[in-house]
Amino acid sequence: MDEIEAGGMPVMVWIYGGQWSYGASSMAQYDGGVLARSGVVVVTLNYRTGFEGFGHVPGVPDNRGLLDQLAALAWVQENIAAFGGDPGNVTVFGQSAGAASPALLAATPRAAGLFRRCVLQSLPAGYLTVAEARQVTERLAAATGAAPSRDALAALPPQALLDVPDDRLTGGRPGTAFAPVIDGDLVTAPPWQALRDGRAGHLDLLCGFTHDEYAGTIPAGVGPEPVAARFRLDAEAARTYRVAYPDDAVGTLMSDALVRMPTTWTAEAHAGAGGRTWLYDFAWRGPAGATHGIDVPFVFGLPETRYAARFLGSPPPAGFAALSERIRTAYTLFAATGDPGWPRYEPGPGTTRIWDTAPADIAYPLPESHRIWSPARS
Repeated sequence: MDEIEAGGMPVMVWIYGGQWSYGASSMAQYDGGVLARSGVVVVTLNYRTGFEGFGHVPGVPDNRGLLDQLAALAWVQENIAAFGGDPGNVTVFGQSAGAASPALLAATPRAAGLFRRCVLQSLPAGYLTVAEARQVTERLAAATGAAPSRDALAALPPQALLDVPDDRLTGGRPGTAFAPVIDGDLVTAPPWQALRDGRAGHLDLLCGFTHDEYAGTIPAGVGPEPVAARFRLDAEAARTYRVAYPDDAVGTLMSDALVRMPTTWTAEAHAGAGGRTWLYDFAWRGPAGATHGIDVPFVFGLPETRYAARFLGSPPPAGFAALSERIRTAYTLFAATGDPGWPRYEPGPGTTRIWDTAPADIAYPLPESHRIWSPARS
């Protein structure tokens, strides 16, 4: 009680991922009880996803899912003291789409004063121009037989919108059908571009990726050349992937394109503008490797949910508890003080924390990837 009476406990607000298309704070893997026992107040929130949250509709604000998040963060400011939390010490953390969310909010004046720190776990690529988002709406309307208007689409049963597969809506472009729209208002650019000018320099930023983000997502026998072309890399880049990563050139390329480089660029943009920044690489491998989402059970300290079993196996490995405790200690230390306990990241690239059975602090772990992708960050 002394800590609460002295000004409240650090607050950590979780935003779930789900490719901007699904998710709920009620999912068992997001239970904040274990993390809260580490000395923070944990808040989880819901926001609209899919077409309801991110579909472009004439006459309707874009990025409604992000507006939901802003409303929830405003609620935290107004109410969290009643739960023992300090509204002046709020950290927003999330994974995948839930990592991109606070990064995008950090760049908008509308979020001023709502949070002090961000933790970005596996921040993805994939943000839509208004023209791209309009095309998705037109394809959705055509697939459902409705006009591409607010009233016509609102009159449809919700399931009719959900039944249209993404590949009918994207027109072959990489990424999901629905994502934040660069509307020039709430979202002005991808995070690694929007944060370059130091507009979020007052915020502390902790971000990272899993080492094998999208390893194994391409069928066997596919080489890096067609995948590189899909992401507008040249033949020389594909050859570099073959040489530098002979065990999994395609998986590494996919991981770089979809998550690792966007996360790294965001760290570099923030650090380059003078913001306090830390970077990690989650390298602990489960049965399928250090894949996208494997870090979530470690952060929440929940090894026995159905979600966790996909990554850890069942029963969970003996080393889970120790690494989870280290990670939760780093997160709550960051939430309390703005420093997770390892050297800050400086552009260059700089020092990266490796989360594994024996954590270590090293130079950026994939220098060839960094070199290949550096020209693309603009």
